[in-house]
Amino acid sequence: ISIDGVPVRPRPNYNWNMFMYGFAGTANSQSFLEYRVPLESASFQLRAFAGNYYTVLQLSDEFAEDLVDGWFVVDRFKQVQGPTRMPIDIKTGYYSGKVLIDGKPPPAGQASGTFFFANRAPEYRNSFFRRRLVTAEDGQFRIRLPVGDYDVFFIIDRDLYPEYAPDWRLTATQLLIRQSEMINDNIEYNTVLVTGPIRVGGQVVQKLIGGEEVGVRMERYDGRMYEWGFSGGSPNYRLRVPRGDYELDFVINRGGVEGAAWGSAPFGPKLYA
Repeated sequence: ISIDGVPVRPRPNYNWNMFMYGFAGTANSQSFLEYRVPLESASFQLRAFAGNYYTVLQLSDEFAEDLVDGWFVVDRFKQVQGPTRMPIDIKTGYYSGKVLIDGKPPPAGQASGTFFFANRAPEYRNSFFRRRLVTAEDGQFRIRLPVGDYDVFFIIDRDLYPEYAPDWRLTATQLLIRQSEMINDNIEYNTVLVTGPIRVGGQVVQKLIGGEEVGVRMERYDGRMYEWGFSGGSPNYRLRVPRGDYELDFVINRGGVEGAAWGSAPFGPKLYA
């Protein structure tokens, strides 16, 4: 296993994962093989039943610094009828830039969200990767990706930003990653504050469960969905969403309001933010 022609470094305490899905045929039934192999060297030797396999390898930054997590398509139709070789060389490039959230960089060294990369290329259409966003002091980040043609999504972390309503925010489309190249893309995640009293049946929401008692589901005019939850115990709420007009569903979580049915329903008024 190598990254851009460089064999991966041994990490004996790390197990790499690979799946091989065997196609059914006249001589073989359908099969599913899973391997968990200590990364004691860049080379590997595995045993498999004779057959034809769709093969995927799980990537992580244990293979290379800044590398994404996810499943890499090694071979869509690997023929294994006897002893055979299957060298895996993953060609990569870099996606980098600066993130500002409402004009400020995220706290350095903390995970402020997650990038998701969906590969659009037909030969890699089942490749889907992710990487937690951890930035430098000025918001700079760098992510290493297998070469491909990606749509890029970002979800903000509600543990670090509890007031923010997260969604799958599309930040880039048709992002072309080429070997050893660096793509720079600055991201500005801007929101507006929405606040006011929150009541159920005219009463302040009490703190009754370990999570969030109630919340709202917001659909923007362009079809984008945002979800936000509220932990009881305070008479007022604060949430942040991107600018726009929203249709609202009000959500009561199970056990969130004593004696009330749980679920969601249209709220009625729109939110103009």
